Amino acid sequence: TDCTIASNTANETDPQGELGPSGGGGIYCNNNSNPNITGCSIVVNAAGVNGGGGILCNNSSPTITDCTIASNTASFGGGIWCINSSPVHSACNFGGNTPDNVIGDSDWNPLGRGGGPSIITIENCTIFGTGEHIAGNIPILHLGENHIHDGIDDGDLDGDGDVDVDDLNLHHAAVGIC
Repeated sequence: TDCTIASNTANETDPQGELGPSGGGGIYCNNNSNPNITGCSIVVNAAGVNGGGGILCNNSSPTITDCTIASNTASFGGGIWCINSSPVHSACNFGGNTPDNVIGDSDWNPLGRGGGPSIITIENCTIFGTGEHIAGNIPILHLGENHIHDGIDDGDLDGDGDVDVDDLNLHHAAVGIC
């Protein structure tokens, strides 16, 4: 609670010395570790060739509330990489994570370790920056008012002062995306 996790680098190998997930420059939630992370700044962490510059969730489902997850880097999942995990993000700010803010995979199974379906929940969050905002093979549950902005233009297509899902729906209709 209320901490800063900054300027860390993940090991290049799994902590158990096995092949498989390694990463989590700032935080590595592994095998049913389900922490509550509240009011934290998780910034400028790196995972090198591995995923999850800020946070790696592997078979775990943390609750992340009122946190800033920004300027983290990895080969994928700059902000958060989720493998067979169902984290809940509430009132968080994501920004400037490279190459993406949130990435997930619900069917990646290293060394036959098992796992199950994943769903990333995002509630009342702001996701800012260029590049991929949310990527991967994982369903996203959007609750409340989520704001996704690329920082290039205002994206407020309906003119209500917010860039939100209504603007995304207008864009999809304009370009013919279902």
